[in-house]
Amino acid sequence: MKLASGTTTLASTTSAASLYVNNWSNLTAIWNASKLNQNDTGTYGPRIAELRASNQWSTNQIVDYSGFFTDTTHSVKYDQIHNFASTGYLDETGALNTTYGQYSGATVPITIHRDYVMVPNEPFLVVRYTLTNPSTTSSIGWKLLDQVHLNNTSSGTNVSASYDSTRSAMFGDMTASGQDVVTLGTFQTATSHQVGNDADCTATDTAASAWCQFDANGALDNNSTLSTPNVDLGFQNTVTIAANSSQTLYFYLGLGTSLTGAQSAADTARAHTGAYWFTTTASDYATWLASGQTISTTDNGVNTAFERNLVVMKNAQNPTNGLIPAATNPGSYGYKAWMRDSAFDAMAFDASGHYTEAANFWSWMAANQLSNGTWHTTYDEWSGTYVSFVEPEYDSLGEFLVGVQKHYADTGSSTFLASMWPAVQAAANFIQSNIASSGLGAADASIWEESVQYNVFTQAFYIAGLRAAAQLALIESAPSTADGWDGAASTVLSAVQRSDTWSPAGLYNAGGYYDRGINTDGSVNTLLDSSEMALIVFGDIDAASSRAAAMVSKIETNLTHDTSGIARYTNDGYYYNSPYDPAGDEALAAEPVWPNMTMFDAIDEVFSGQSSAALTRLQWYASRSGVGYMPPGEAVAWPTSQPIVSTMSEPLTAASFIMGALTYTGAYDPRVQAANANAGAYASVNITTTPSSDWTKWTSIPYYTFPKGVSTSGSAMTDIRDIYLSNDASNIYVRVDNDSGAFSAYNTTPKFAVLVYAQDFNHSGSLTSRTTGEFGRTLDHPMNYLVGRWSDSADYSAFTAGTSGWTFNTNLSSIAPQWDTATGRIEAAIPIASVASGGSASTGSYAYLDVELAYQNPTTGVWTDDDLGAIHYQLTGSGTAWQYGNTTR
Repeated sequence: MKLASGTTTLASTTSAASLYVNNWSNLTAIWNASKLNQNDTGTYGPRIAELRASNQWSTNQIVDYSGFFTDTTHSVKYDQIHNFASTGYLDETGALNTTYGQYSGATVPITIHRDYVMVPNEPFLVVRYTLTNPSTTSSIGWKLLDQVHLNNTSSGTNVSASYDSTRSAMFGDMTASGQDVVTLGTFQTATSHQVGNDADCTATDTAASAWCQFDANGALDNNSTLSTPNVDLGFQNTVTIAANSSQTLYFYLGLGTSLTGAQSAADTARAHTGAYWFTTTASDYATWLASGQTISTTDNGVNTAFERNLVVMKNAQNPTNGLIPAATNPGSYGYKAWMRDSAFDAMAFDASGHYTEAANFWSWMAANQLSNGTWHTTYDEWSGTYVSFVEPEYDSLGEFLVGVQKHYADTGSSTFLASMWPAVQAAANFIQSNIASSGLGAADASIWEESVQYNVFTQAFYIAGLRAAAQLALIESAPSTADGWDGAASTVLSAVQRSDTWSPAGLYNAGGYYDRGINTDGSVNTLLDSSEMALIVFGDIDAASSRAAAMVSKIETNLTHDTSGIARYTNDGYYYNSPYDPAGDEALAAEPVWPNMTMFDAIDEVFSGQSSAALTRLQWYASRSGVGYMPPGEAVAWPTSQPIVSTMSEPLTAASFIMGALTYTGAYDPRVQAANANAGAYASVNITTTPSSDWTKWTSIPYYTFPKGVSTSGSAMTDIRDIYLSNDASNIYVRVDNDSGAFSAYNTTPKFAVLVYAQDFNHSGSLTSRTTGEFGRTLDHPMNYLVGRWSDSADYSAFTAGTSGWTFNTNLSSIAPQWDTATGRIEAAIPIASVASGGSASTGSYAYLDVELAYQNPTTGVWTDDDLGAIHYQLTGSGTAWQYGNTTR
């Protein structure tokens, strides 16, 4: 991608300790540093610690694949490699770059890089050593051992191992143990080789371990065949590195399900140079990145982080089943894939235009849904089997529904939707069927897994998920199902917006935020929790609403550390003093900041028109990333401004950054609009002929937002942004705010009209209904009545549905709709008698309304039903709880 000129925010100095690489089809390797976290007491050094294949994902075929060194000029051995500090990062070319740092705290006389590419769609990993002598005067003699230790899972079964001089490769055949055949090959002539018995460390033994011989002699015995349970394979090279020069050595590590397969892998690898495979991999990654969304902000560090975070996510994903681990560091959470996390990752793949990776996971989810429509919390990333953990966690239901809807909206794949539709129905029906009498969706332990309650984060995804499912139901020609799910979403949202002092308690706290949750005994958990920002991010509430603004202000005031970082919640002790800390105190203080919550705040800032503040948070993310812009783990230690190592890198954190960056650039919008929200509020509005004086009268009335940029004509004047609704005993009050913030004056071009279509609130079966608007647009539901005013007329007209069109009935005597040219707002009072057969309707009656702004092309004079907002409205009594909506722009 072409980077914009400007700032380059630098990443942190803390390296990831573990990273995945895969070949996009059937192989995955995991690189580890010497220590996975501060409590790690292992004796291995920087290495490829795991090599797995799809034919038996659950089996790691190797113990380690490592490099060992000796400085022959100074007679110093560097083969206790757990003493090496190291850094590692994946770059945009798909290369895993690792650098060996100090050895036992001392500087090594040369710079050692050991870099890897898992070549896409090839059965091998290519390794490149770059040995650089910084001296300007003296050459240095150097010896290197490149060794793989095989992981024979059957200690009583021999491995058949051999050296093939024709191929310059060694093979370790573990098929007798039901495993694969490992091949280690060299791209240059080796000084010596060894097929070794890793259990034999007597260096004088011909078949002794390669490392033991290297440690004792600096050379290998060239043993070429061995049959023993514990095998290592090694190549040794001796080089002289001239002053101010480098030496480069290449090797490859491959797998086959048989000896013939491994030999074929070797033949493919050796058909080209090691440099060729690095170049090929870079080309493949360039093509992959270009196939999706790119960004070009004014900060090159943010741009680089974006590409590399995507590369990390792609390599972390299991290429066959689509599951994504919680972290690339297995030292903390093992190989568990959280449904919440993986679904969020898949949403980021979709957001960035990498639909194959997203569909891979959505398909796995659909295929592994439980019979009740839910999923377990965690699954093993290799086998896909259930792994017991905190349950239930239901946020993944909403994420699945949102993810499928976004994927379909982007791709238009009817085949994909058809395959997902049964799972969509099951998930949405579970949410709808388990709404409590309070109006909240089922209690669960999401997101922080500390207690089962009606958590605000899960409620946010219930709302967004049901809205998404309703949109899919319309695609699937199931309008009544869509109505039910939209209604259920409105029920949950109304409960979220209800005060926590009411009975039953809602989640809105008069302190200006949403409570973490409602306990199952009905008591309120008033903890300030930044995950409530999901309500804004996924469009449940409008970022411009007074409650959203107050909530974000509360969070930023109380949970900000490290300049821009946002903590999870007040007094959070995880990573500091919690008994569940992955590696003891890594945070150095309470309330470590979580990048994913920080990215939620960045997205809100975009929605709130604070783009510069959002960029500052993206830059903060880049600066708190690991070396090479690797995604941080779950948290950042704010006293040091360094990412926490034990869960670095976390794909979920990367996904939040990807979504935040794309939202910032305008390439993505995570919000889900209601196809047809429920509404109902008892409030009178005195509409006057000076509407600019009326707007404060609407302050407490709920409003509903609608997508921007969707008017048929393209005019922002007739593009609906918000609709406010209420009623009293006589009228339904409607206010429409357009997207442009201005209206034409009376009888001035371009002309417009406000039209409101309504079902009969009494649902008389004898009335004619129409499914098309005045100017031919398909309506949301069949409608019986129409009232409206055109901008070139003072009349407020009422129509009824006829068999061939809308039939003029009468001009209403009540005040006609009034608009404000300076604000783009229009208000109307609709007599209930004009939309109810028999002249009245009882409190509690529902009807569908389509609120429309029509537009006349000033050149052609042709009118269009330009934009339409659909609402399911309930006539509400003075003592009836309101339905929501948002409150106060």
